[in-house]
Amino acid sequence: MKKIFVLLAFLLVTGTTLAYTIYYTKTVQVNENVGVGNTVKAVDGLNITLLSKEQGNLTYYALEETTTDKHTLTYVYDYEILAGVYDIQVTSDTVDIVNYTISDVITIEFGLLQHIEYNEGDMIDISFTFDLIEYSVNNPFVIEQASVKQLTNFFPTLTTEKAQEIYNVQQDIISLTNYYAYTSLKDGDLNDYYTYELQGIIVFE
Repeated sequence: MKKIFVLLAFLLVTGTTLAYTIYYTKTVQVNENVGVGNTVKAVDGLNITLLSKEQGNLTYYALEETTTDKHTLTYVYDYEILAGVYDIQVTSDTVDIVNYTISDVITIEFGLLQHIEYNEGDMIDISFTFDLIEYSVNNPFVIEQASVKQLTNFFPTLTTEKAQEIYNVQQDIISLTNYYAYTSLKDGDLNDYYTYELQGIIVFE
């Protein structure tokens, strides 16, 4: 009897120690690597890409320039107008824009804000704002001042080759009709823009 009792007690004890619970992981984190692609964001139909920037430090206009300390620096940007007939306006709250020109590229010459106190060695954050401005009677598209890229932006039906032809004879043109006499343009290439000419949005100097 003692042997049977001990055996039952052993079975009861070992039976409780063999019990276990299964836990399932419900969250799994996986880490991977990926390269960075294009980081240029198209805003309001415009892409801007930095092409080059002049090296040097900026100093006040009242101080003499040196080989490293300059009154102005020049940055050059490439651009693409994705849709529509627009001019581009450049502004900045962080630097003094002395001059900017828009042709096949956007060239910006800028200096320090003269009313701000800077110390030698300071680093300043520069930001430029590029706004698309619709051409109008008060802001006309001047054919003689347009680059090849501006011509193809304004006249999307033109190929680069035809725009180059227009660019080469700009000084001889007094109306859109004249383009057909001086270039290989076909009837209809510019028909959609005669209204702009009549309204004074396209002008000839």
